[in-house]
Amino acid sequence: MDREKTQARLAPLMARIVEIRREKPAHLPVLVAIDGPCAGGKTTLAAQLGEALGAQVLHMDDFFLQPHQRTPERYAAPGENVDHERFYDEVLLPLSRGEAPVYRPLDCGRLAIGEAVPVRVTPVVIIEGSYSLHPQLEGLYDLRVLLRVDPDTQRRRIRQRNGEEGLRMFLSRWIPLENSYFASTAIASRCHMEIPPEGGGLGRHEALAERFAMACRAVMGDDLVGVYLHGSGAMGCFHEERSDVDLLAVVHGAMTAEQRRALMDHIMALDALAPQKGIEMSVMQAGALRPFVHPAPYELHYSRAHIDWYRRDPVDYVDKMRGADPDLAAHCTVIIHRGRTIWGKPIAEVFGSVSWADYMDSLLSDVDQAGEDVADNPVYVILNLCRVLAAAQERLVLSKQEGGEWGLIHLPEHAALIGAALGEYATGEPAAYDMEAAQAFAGEMLGRIRKTN
Repeated sequence: MDREKTQARLAPLMARIVEIRREKPAHLPVLVAIDGPCAGGKTTLAAQLGEALGAQVLHMDDFFLQPHQRTPERYAAPGENVDHERFYDEVLLPLSRGEAPVYRPLDCGRLAIGEAVPVRVTPVVIIEGSYSLHPQLEGLYDLRVLLRVDPDTQRRRIRQRNGEEGLRMFLSRWIPLENSYFASTAIASRCHMEIPPEGGGLGRHEALAERFAMACRAVMGDDLVGVYLHGSGAMGCFHEERSDVDLLAVVHGAMTAEQRRALMDHIMALDALAPQKGIEMSVMQAGALRPFVHPAPYELHYSRAHIDWYRRDPVDYVDKMRGADPDLAAHCTVIIHRGRTIWGKPIAEVFGSVSWADYMDSLLSDVDQAGEDVADNPVYVILNLCRVLAAAQERLVLSKQEGGEWGLIHLPEHAALIGAALGEYATGEPAAYDMEAAQAFAGEMLGRIRKTN
């Protein structure tokens, strides 16, 4: 990345740090945490920021688990793939008091604690690495930052760094552990800032979300509370050919017929510019979100499935496309755990908790006919069943891709089938499926989901 692009990428983050520095007592450092997926560029970003600010940079990789800590019970708990207890005691707590820590990094070659390392306390201290925003640590940070990376770039970097065998290990082991942590801790909703992937601006789906937010502002004015991105676009696994752009707008009160028609006209124009599967959006009133009402009422809904109806009779469409939708429990849960604010109030201020029973009811309605549907859409059904089983068994909020990666670990007897679906999902290249095995898989998964639930 050239110097001008680096400076542009760092500018918002540096401005926020400078603002915090002005308000904080001089003897206490500003503590910044940069978390995000592996191979996302956290180390590079932290080094660039550290150089620009003269800041001390510390790495969570120095606190991987020691051999005696690497138990199945610990790995089964989201976010426990790091010695956050030792990091808290040796580093974070002393820094929060303005004291100079001395810590002992893990020597990954020997899998043993290394020599003591003194830390220089600078006006800004940056902690980078996966799990740096573990719930047991986050309260002592002044600035919490999430760095995103697109899956293709992540895989390419891991392959270059670790080879094909290393990539397989990351896909089957370490990435699912990270995804479990991100999903269970709702990390996106708890960060102060998000940094887009290195090397480019907004993806097409993100740019479309921005334009949708502008349209909502133009139509709803002060009645608009916020616009939120969910689904694969928010979870870091968006595919131009296979993903729709999932959006939710929240308003204070009921929309008028004129507002619904005006917004739909904007949506039709935007949908023409959308990726292959188009836009799926709903508008909800804020009063249905705190407390959450299930099935949730909506003011307006659109997806490509309804395009002919709107074109044929727009007046009838905007009059009748209102009601209650059980799917909104799943959409809102994803927003709470993984969503992104495109415009307006933060997620935590708008969305009340969705009960796990309501979330599971929403998911179950989506897989209820999996035995019949798997023949027509094996990729979607196979990965979706993995995602729903992960939710039922471990209370995880995952994307379809993450669900498949979870399934590779937890359903090894079905690894060939799940691997084929993941491969087609990632590349778009059609895979060959044993449909008898796929239907048996669907029946088994539905039985396990219903039994667990």
